[in-house]
Amino acid sequence: MNETLNARDRSAPSSRRLAAWLNPDGALFVALLLLVWGLTVPMRGLWQDDTLLLRMARTFQGHGLMAALHPVITPMRRLYSLPFRFALATPQPVWTLHVIFGLTWFGQALAAGWIVRLLLPGRQFTRFLAICLTLTATSDYLTNNLTALGYNLASLMLLVAVGCCLRYLVAGRVGWIALGCAAIAISVWTLGIAIPALPFVPLL
Repeated sequence: MNETLNARDRSAPSSRRLAAWLNPDGALFVALLLLVWGLTVPMRGLWQDDTLLLRMARTFQGHGLMAALHPVITPMRRLYSLPFRFALATPQPVWTLHVIFGLTWFGQALAAGWIVRLLLPGRQFTRFLAICLTLTATSDYLTNNLTALGYNLASLMLLVAVGCCLRYLVAGRVGWIALGCAAIAISVWTLGIAIPALPFVPLL
């Protein structure tokens, strides 16, 4: 009986988080994502850089892990083409890339909201605004341009790393530092945009 009660207690926070995402705020976030990202998906195909990455993915297809980590353009971009390699293994590579792009976009907004919640606990409206602004922050002609997928993935991992470090300061668990290091490594080996940002992270 005690074990059952303990299991219910552990599952309660997860249930509350799920219920929170089913509230009107969560519905609004999904609606904003569909308006900004989803409506333009059928209008976007592949650009020159995207076809180049798909060609590289096909060239190294079936050659093992080291081939999958072959750098793109610069030695540090070893994870840059992984989404394209994954998409190539699906029946619809272009649509798969668009789905990854949308999930990454949504992940950036959630990560921004997580950071705001950790920095400003109790400021729910500020967190709400951070998520909404991130979801609607487009980049003109690069909106839904798959060429920006690597940049967005690197940015997402940087935000996750910052969130993990802040969570470590709150909870004090070493596991958060390990997750943060893994996230920043993924970001740097995808694209080097995190390198100039890292010296400013302690200012948070």
